Amino acid sequence: MAEIVLSASDTQAQIDVALDRRESAVSNLNKIIQVSTANNALGSSSSVNAYRLRADIQLQEGKIDEAEADAGKAVLIAEHLQGANRFSGDTGLAYLTWPAC
Repeated sequence: MAEIVLSASDTQAQIDVALDRRESAVSNLNKIIQVSTANNALGSSSSVNAYRLRADIQLQEGKIDEAEADAGKAVLIAEHLQGANRFSGDTGLAYLTWPAC
């Protein structure tokens, strides 16, 4: 059930970001983060993406401190999920978001 909520919220958040509906996007991203971290304290790839997208929105709104915090969380979760794997798309994308802050 939680996976369905994450998938639907993730899809809607991406649509909202594309259509520049920031308030709706942030609401859906908050749901993803809440559900993901409730089911797994360390988060998931969905939460990495949600933190990255939310950081981008916060950056556009001039909320630099919040954006940097979210980008940092995305990196930490992505690195944890990467584990012993040599490469990770989530980690790479998270690192691309962080310097922008």
